Amino acid sequence: MYRYVIPWFLLSAPQAWASGFCGEGVRVGIFDTGLVDTNLHKHFRAVTIKERTNWTYLSARTRKRERKQQQGAEEDVNPAAIDGHGHGTFVAGII
Repeated sequence: MYRYVIPWFLLSAPQAWASGFCGEGVRVGIFDTGLVDTNLHKHFRAVTIKERTNWTYLSARTRKRERKQQQGAEEDVNPAAIDGHGHGTFVAGII
């Protein structure tokens, strides 16, 4: 019988941590469907979520706003960066 073994050793994470590499000061970007804004992880509470496009809510009004944003690269300050179906929140959880 075949037994699959997850090769975590390939990451060498324990050796990196022992050398002092812990990710402090690293900034990441998540390009996805947004984040569910309830019960955010502590690392996401102190940041500003900026959104350039929104794939979750696609009303005619939203599409018009998105085209304007893409042309002018304006920052969206409305709640459209909220994830309506969970994919962006899932991806953020991996990071």
